[in-house]
Amino acid sequence: MDSVDFDKHASYVIEKVVTRGQFNDWQEIKRYYGLDRIKSSVVGIKAMPSRVTGFLSLVLDIPLESFRCYRNKPLRLRHWIY
Repeated sequence: MDSVDFDKHASYVIEKVVTRGQFNDWQEIKRYYGLDRIKSSVVGIKAMPSRVTGFLSLVLDIPLESFRCYRNKPLRLRHWIY
C-alpha cells in the first residue's frame, strides 16, 4: 500500500476497488476522487461483473450502453449438449 501513488494510478485503484472492494472502500474512493473522476474511469473497464455494472449505472447515472464491458461482452463458449 505504501508504494501505490493514488493520483498517478487512479484508474487502476478505481477499477480494483469497484470490482473487488467492499462498500467502505467505495466510500473512500468516492471521497478521495469524486464522482466525476470515477465516472470517467469506470466506463472504460474491460471486464466487470454485471451486478457491479448495474450498481454503477444507478449510482453514477450512466446508461448501461456507455460501459465498455456492457458493449463488448466476452465470448463464453459452453460445452455442447449431445
